[in-house]
Amino acid sequence: MPRRKKLKEVVSNFIHSLNSRNNDYLGYWATGQLCKLTSDSQVVKVVVNVINQSIGPDSKTLGSLGKNYKSFIEKQLITSHLPLEILKKVIIEYKFNQDHNPRIDYSIGASKPYIIKLTIVTDAKHEFIEAGGYCKEHDSAKEQRSFRVNASNN
Repeated sequence: MPRRKKLKEVVSNFIHSLNSRNNDYLGYWATGQLCKLTSDSQVVKVVVNVINQSIGPDSKTLGSLGKNYKSFIEKQLITSHLPLEILKKVIIEYKFNQDHNPRIDYSIGASKPYIIKLTIVTDAKHEFIEAGGYCKEHDSAKEQRSFRVNASNN
């Protein structure tokens, strides 16, 4: 399979994983935690730089989320027989409290819409893709912690 097609599949898998209810971090839905971070920081956008493993606005709780995402995309590249060195930049932007965009297929849910924009720059190409859904802020008192929590997230 051509490298470009493999890369498109990796990008598609990654955005679907980010937008999934299985996108857990420390046992809770990562998107809900990021939504809470925007509310607490009084901003509407969170940016995760996957290569540098940084997040803005800064968060002690979510600081290693970039590490988890980097591990995920690296596994996707290895599975697709693509070299890790092709990644030059991987940026994830979560925008919360957005107006409904008819171009995006939102998952059914409550609260305000959010949009995820994934930008991947490789040695040869620039790819981006968007997805969206609805999100409530994370509240551990009202949520059940996932059983998928593993030692790397603790």
